[in-house]
Amino acid sequence: MTNKKIALIIGGNSGVGKKTAQDLAQENYRIMIVARNREKGEQVVQQLQQTTRNSDISFIQADLSTKEAVTKLSRVLSENVDHVDVLVSSIGIMQPTQQLTKDGYDQNFVLNYLTHFWLINALLPLVKKADQGRILMVGALPVIVRRLKINPPQPVPSAENYSGMQVTGDALGGRILLTQKLAHLLKDTNVTVNIFHPGNIPDSSYGTESSGLLLKIIGPLFARLSKKNPPIGAMLATDVSLTNTSGQFFNESGKVVPLPAQFSAQMADQWWTISDQL
Repeated sequence: MTNKKIALIIGGNSGVGKKTAQDLAQENYRIMIVARNREKGEQVVQQLQQTTRNSDISFIQADLSTKEAVTKLSRVLSENVDHVDVLVSSIGIMQPTQQLTKDGYDQNFVLNYLTHFWLINALLPLVKKADQGRILMVGALPVIVRRLKINPPQPVPSAENYSGMQVTGDALGGRILLTQKLAHLLKDTNVTVNIFHPGNIPDSSYGTESSGLLLKIIGPLFARLSKKNPPIGAMLATDVSLTNTSGQFFNESGKVVPLPAQFSAQMADQWWTISDQL
């Protein structure tokens, strides 16, 4: 076991996860990257060790599309570390056609929302053991967030007229509601939880691993819209002025964005209750 600050990066092979891992490695954190692709993960570890001169970076291979896999990961981590200071949950995909996981749930819904719910709940005991634990999830541009229509969660949306973009948007709303609910539940603990639009991430692969043409087009567009803003993940993880800041949505400039009325406590409760049964 170690007293060194530990950052656990879920989805750290590329994009915001990789960049946050790099920035925190430069702050001498112990970095643990979790992703599905072992070959790429080991390459990322080697690259970050060389560029940051921090040898304390490791990789754990895990396909987190099932609750069983999430439970297994939490068990492995509990056997290897005694706390987690920073948990960055940045996993996400967008498949244009409906695909079901082994649990029978929609894959877009799972990897963009439900996995985050499972992971955070499974890993909370480790985060609570930090002096001041921080949980971060990745959001989107505020202009997108403001236009989201919040509906009850649908683990298996209708296959008729299926829209991967719609399910992914619903999941984004779910992550924001999850942030709000967790902040309420953790208000009397040493753990904060926030969600943010990451700013310009040069090598983000979001959308490139699916065949969704629209996402391949708009992903780079969103990056260009925020290119003047450096990635803020590490700032949110380390800034001492944010020690007591929780339940907030940060834009790519690191400023808190007020959420519209559809992100209500009642809707957050509804999403939590349904998710807790899955």
